[in-house]
Amino acid sequence: MLLAGPLSRLSGHYFFAFFALGVFAPYLPLMLKGRGLSAENIGTLMMIAPAATVVVPAWWGRMADRFSARARLLMLSTGCSGLAIWLLLPSQSLWSAFLALVCFCSFSAAIASLSDALTHSHLKTAHDRFARIRMWGSVGYALAAYSAGKLQVSKQPILLLGLVSVGYILAALLVPRQEPKVVHGKHETISLGIFQWSWIVLFAANAAHYFSHAANDYFFGLHLRSLGLGDSSLGEIVAAGVGAEIVVLALAPYIVARISSASIPFLVVFCGAVSLGRWMLLPQLSEHWMLVLLQTSHGLSFGLWYVSMVKLVQGWVPEAVRAQAQAAALSSVGFGAVCGALLGGYVFERQAGQGLYLLCAVVAGLGMGLYLVLGWLPKPHLAR
Repeated sequence: MLLAGPLSRLSGHYFFAFFALGVFAPYLPLMLKGRGLSAENIGTLMMIAPAATVVVPAWWGRMADRFSARARLLMLSTGCSGLAIWLLLPSQSLWSAFLALVCFCSFSAAIASLSDALTHSHLKTAHDRFARIRMWGSVGYALAAYSAGKLQVSKQPILLLGLVSVGYILAALLVPRQEPKVVHGKHETISLGIFQWSWIVLFAANAAHYFSHAANDYFFGLHLRSLGLGDSSLGEIVAAGVGAEIVVLALAPYIVARISSASIPFLVVFCGAVSLGRWMLLPQLSEHWMLVLLQTSHGLSFGLWYVSMVKLVQGWVPEAVRAQAQAAALSSVGFGAVCGALLGGYVFERQAGQGLYLLCAVVAGLGMGLYLVLGWLPKPHLAR
């Protein structure tokens, strides 16, 4: 992976940003559990990150589009994330950890939407190549999850936070310096256009689909602990899922390029069906190898879903407002993750994995139905 051109640098950026996330997301809940917090308290803390994605990306995206500063703001948000994560080190109580995560997520919540928008800007019209660049993020996540499990980072807070910090700082250094040229239309905005039915149904479907993935991300480690499996098993299972995601992302340009924009919602329906089956089967399994095998469905339920959703959103709006559109879409994903963290913690505390994954299956089915409805709605027009 040479890092001379902007697209190569963005591949490196995705690798290290998701490396940091691959340590943070699976193992922070276990670290917090080790500090004596309950599943409900952990759910409260873990909902801060997705809650920030509901509010924070819209502001960062508007500033990035208005001042043509996507690269500069991405570098700022990523670098500050690498520094702010250290606030969690002395935070032993629920409320001190809460404040530390609010500060950290004020920066980290902007990374995904700014990265996606900047990448699409550099791709110009070759948007089908996005999956190959985003794939490096999955490689970083898988490597981090596997390595962190072997290192038992949930029991070593300094090592856990240090790996997250280094990942984000390296990601910031790899952001391309040059800003892509963006042609702004007169008073071009999507602030009113998102209240059309197509946007509303898309946002609701995104929230429902990602609800289950978020609940699983935050409480899968605790579920494995209840089965007698530890950090090493968690790392191997998560890495298997992300490995399948890498394969899907490598093939996605060939798949998505052959599907018309009008048919993309039906591709997402398929991803929703895979997700529904995944959550129905998961609480029935306890053997390590069976969990690894089931986890490979993550490649379709998340990897193909994400690429398809991004293509749908980017195809609905012109270049000048793509950062705002992507931020709006990820805000709906964030809302689903907030609900997944809060309700997931509540249900897991009372009914463990059986209750949690039943809830995940029900909500995933709702999301699949909403994507099916979206396929019959007209493409939204841009409000000016």
